[in-house]
Order: sequence, then structure tokens, then C-alpha cells
Amino acid sequence: MASTFGPEIFVSYAQKDKPAARILYNLLRKAGVNVWLDEANLVPGVSWDQAILRQISKADTLLLLAGKESPRRWQEREIAEFLERSVREPKIRIVPVLLQGSDPRNLPVPLQNYQWVDLRTITDPVEQFGRLAAALAIDRHTGEAASDEDIADRLRVSGDPQAARPYYEKAIKVAVARFGEGHPVVAA
Repeated sequence: MASTFGPEIFVSYAQKDKPAARILYNLLRKAGVNVWLDEANLVPGVSWDQAILRQISKADTLLLLAGKESPRRWQEREIAEFLERSVREPKIRIVPVLLQGSDPRNLPVPLQNYQWVDLRTITDPVEQFGRLAAALAIDRHTGEAASDEDIADRLRVSGDPQAARPYYEKAIKVAVARFGEGHPVVAA
């Protein structure tokens, strides 16, 4: 296995989405991403609820897999823990991942303002990984999350212009709000 790099990612999922969680976990691990999945990392004899909460306190990124079902009790707790941390620690990332059959309107209300990764129409795990990897990209110069424009560029170059569009649109909205519509950065 490759050495791990980048942010520490916590995967949150509903039981019915466990097959998708396993696939994404394995793809991320093979790529050397530092990712944590309960069934792969919990050790027999350890209090699983304490181990999960301990891992949440260490992780930089929540990868919330959203399928057909609304989050259940433990997934809601994981979300609440990350939301609470994100208030204190602005570098915390919360990334909803829309799986087949999900509807972004069914995301918990606090997460509806977060940019999601849309995997609803993608069945090929390699394509899913490409889209997810672009969204989780880190700026190699700053160590911060890549900008929306950088993510869009990576998606477009990888052959996924459909996924790039919402990132470009968001980057344009931010530029307009920051510089105004007549600024050369926006007009270009």
C-alpha cells in the first residue's frame, strides 16, 4: 500500500450505503489517502462509540455519504460533531457525497449550504474516485483546500466537464461578490 498523505478523512455512511463506503474507502486507501472507515479501523474489544468520537476529533474532513435514506442516529451525531468543530476550526471540511438515489434536498439542513460531490449518475468506481479526488484536492503550495476554480480545472482536464460546471459557477459568484462585475478578473 502507498504511504498516506493529505488530510485525515472520516467516512460517515448509513448502513444501506456500506457497499459504496467500502468501495470509496478502498480506492482512497490505494491512492495513499489517509482515510478512516469504522469497519476497517475499529479493533475488537474497544468501545466503538468512543473510538469513533476520538477519530472525529482528529479528522480534518468529513466525507458524508448520502444515499436514499436520511441520516440515522449515529450518522446525525457524527455530522453534529463535525459541524461543532467547524465553528471552532475553519479548516474543517465537510463534503457531502451524493450517492445513487439521493436527493440534495434531503441532506440535513445545515449541510445544504456545503458544496457536494455528485456521484448519483456515475456507476464506474474509477470515475467516482476521479470526481471525489478532484473535490478533495489540496493546494500543494498552501496545504489548504483547493479553490473552486482549481477543482473545476482538475475535473475538466480529467474529462468530467459536467462535474466542473458547478465549481466554475461558484468561483464566478465569489469573484463577482469580491471584485464586482466590471473587474477584469470577472470579465475575462
